[in-house]
Amino acid sequence: MKNKLLKIILTAALFVCSVVFSCPAWADTDVGYYQTDKVKLSAECAVLMEASSRRVLFASNSAAPRAMASTTKIMTALVIIENCALDDVVTIPREAQGVEGSSIYLMAGEKLTVKELLYGLMLRSGNDAATALAIHCSGSISKFAELMNKTAKELGALNSSFTNPSGLPDQYHYTTAYDLALIAARAMEYDVFREIVSTVKTTIPWGGHDTDRLLINKNKMLAQYDGADGIKTGYTIAAGRCLVASATRNGMTLIAVVLNCSPMYADCASILDFGFQNYKMTEVFKPETVMGSIDVEHGFTTSVTYKTLSGFSFPAAQNDTVSVTVRIYSQTAQAPVSKGDVIGFADVYVNGTNAASVPLVLCHSSNRNTLFSRFSSLIRYGFSGS
Repeated sequence: MKNKLLKIILTAALFVCSVVFSCPAWADTDVGYYQTDKVKLSAECAVLMEASSRRVLFASNSAAPRAMASTTKIMTALVIIENCALDDVVTIPREAQGVEGSSIYLMAGEKLTVKELLYGLMLRSGNDAATALAIHCSGSISKFAELMNKTAKELGALNSSFTNPSGLPDQYHYTTAYDLALIAARAMEYDVFREIVSTVKTTIPWGGHDTDRLLINKNKMLAQYDGADGIKTGYTIAAGRCLVASATRNGMTLIAVVLNCSPMYADCASILDFGFQNYKMTEVFKPETVMGSIDVEHGFTTSVTYKTLSGFSFPAAQNDTVSVTVRIYSQTAQAPVSKGDVIGFADVYVNGTNAASVPLVLCHSSNRNTLFSRFSSLIRYGFSGS
């Protein structure tokens, strides 16, 4: 099929939100460490991101590479979820027994499912669970680290480097607050990840014992903050106290990251409060919004309309002037085409930053207009009219 690429740029009142944002420190790009009269932080690095659009609502030294301790395990869980079956049975390797640091006390030869180990990884921060999952997935820690780094680059987390799945100190193991928020936002797109990190308490099997392992989530935000639904704590001497916290209110999920922060719960609560108090989700277009039409060559119809497969919303603040441009890329199609065919994408830009790429699908079908098809239609018409 030969396709001609069409480019349509729409800037309409529907896509422009014009309000006043009273806090001067907001930005889509980080300009270094700052505090506002509304957000007082002790964190060395911090960021607040809306999960679906990835829009940064607050940033403080968010691009500085830092150690991140066990918040590493967010990436570990993401890689496992994207590359392993949850019901796979993992035979615990000898390398996972007795790993230093936090542990769920795995024994070599013990058998647990991937999902059970993910609970041990995220609730109790088991370094042994991280090792077992990494070896199950990739065969070795080094191969798994390569997969972690590949995934980070694909997500746009370009200032991160991973050498292990647990977060144990290493000079080549680091991330940024911004990168960590990107990784967390991607992980939160998976139902199983959200289920695990929002769980306060659960049990998993404990081979050779009369009772199951009791796992209690270390993340105190789940009990202390209204709407909290994740994600992960971390601590080493090198990294200090670290926290990636998420919360959802009124259909908006915010992700707060603080690195090297003694009052990590208080700081994350302050950042989240700032977001919920100043922002709300603003709809740009609904699912199945008709965006235009494309020409159909050699079809019974000369054109077919297309619509968005999904909707798009982004966080806007009161007194926040936001310009949203929807750039639609569609294809001139050659018949036959079918209803639901993807023919392009709507790239959504918020303040010049690409925030989403929404598939465009055809609203109708169009058969090929040939001598045989016209003859067939005439015969069908004749029979239906008799």
